[in-house]
Amino acid sequence: MDYGTDLKSGGSLDSRGQIPIVSGLDNLRQSIRNRLMTYKGTYSYINDSLGSDLREFIGEDNNEITRALICLEIETVTLEDPRISKCQAYYENGEYKLQVTPLTDDEEDFIIEGIF
Repeated sequence: MDYGTDLKSGGSLDSRGQIPIVSGLDNLRQSIRNRLMTYKGTYSYINDSLGSDLREFIGEDNNEITRALICLEIETVTLEDPRISKCQAYYENGEYKLQVTPLTDDEEDFIIEGIF
């Protein structure tokens, strides 16, 4: 499966002074992170559902219920990407992590750390 190509997030240029690109699973990882870190509604002129409501949890108590709600938001937003078969968000060692299973069977699961 082609996971696409995009400009690399982060604002740095490559050794030739060009904006680097990401392709394949690196693009999928970046896309997930960008979707989660974008506040829902920011790009409503493109897509009303693009982004997440993770910002709403800032300042909330760090307890089991809040962590479960954050994990649910991470999973719900991540599964909006049609290139993903399944995912599981969890809280471990003070950070949120996301295990992702790409749509095709020939790709292994991967983990994105430090989401929120």
